[in-house]
Amino acid sequence: MKATFHERQYELAVNIELIASSGKFFAPMQSVEETVGYDIALVPGYAAVWSQLGIGAPPVGVQTPVAYDTPITPTLGGQTFAASLFVQYKRPERMVRRSAKEAQGRTQQGGVVPFFRVRLNDDQHDVLAELEKQVGADAVVRYAAPLFHRIEDLWVRQSTKGVFAASVFIAPSEAGAPPSCWTYDDNGTPIFCSEPRRGESERSDDVLRAVVLAAIGRGRPQTVVHLQALASQVGQIDLTTRRKRRRIDDRDDGGREREGPDEAEWVRPPLARWEWVDQLRAVAPERADTDIETAADAAVIANASASIGLTWLLAEIQPRGGAD
Repeated sequence: MKATFHERQYELAVNIELIASSGKFFAPMQSVEETVGYDIALVPGYAAVWSQLGIGAPPVGVQTPVAYDTPITPTLGGQTFAASLFVQYKRPERMVRRSAKEAQGRTQQGGVVPFFRVRLNDDQHDVLAELEKQVGADAVVRYAAPLFHRIEDLWVRQSTKGVFAASVFIAPSEAGAPPSCWTYDDNGTPIFCSEPRRGESERSDDVLRAVVLAAIGRGRPQTVVHLQALASQVGQIDLTTRRKRRRIDDRDDGGREREGPDEAEWVRPPLARWEWVDQLRAVAPERADTDIETAADAAVIANASASIGLTWLLAEIQPRGGAD
């Protein structure tokens, strides 16, 4: 069954969240969309978007025209902006029967029924795949689809600005060329059909690891600037859901966890950056403010990483003997 809301309704709800206070976006008219391949080009005002897309730091963006003339080509000398995210929205079908065309192939790959199905347009996909290739690391190109199919769910999420968080994203290159049918389960785990192959599934902990590792892997010429950018990204991630842990001593004689209201304890989430600054200044008042700020950035990153079991190391390696 088709989703009971229109694609434009879903698209508008996500765009409102993504644009936020940015004001930098271009939504092409339908005739232009057929040429450019995307529904919107923008600079997200919602700071957490990059971590949720698995990107370590915001890309620099690519110059994008905001006006077109009659032949659907960029107007020379017109206004442009460095768009860093291009999105093509999709309205899924909810497949609930095992007789669905993709059900058997999904089962072979460990998939389940029911699932969501998105059919990708070959011509549109070719344009998006080429755009993804051209922008490289300077921008992000993604398909987007919801993890729900009822308009009642859309209304609820709109009221709490939770539509973006309840969406799943893939890069055009993930779907292959020509594109395979994109199917995914309620957790967003993709299986591409008709020759079934599983895609990569990411949860919140995986995304945080990707944020840290991707940013570290991109050579930063200045350590201080690198730490500031990385700490800012990590600081946007909500870690409060990680504060509940099992108590080791709450087990019965068989080694099983006891049931009841006291089976878990609540653990304080990682310190905020300002708390690190205050504590570091208290124990090292003689240090310069710049040293305190840099140490606080490193502490935020290391502490957030440790909360998901990831070890983060900061080091500057100098070549021996002056060798390059």
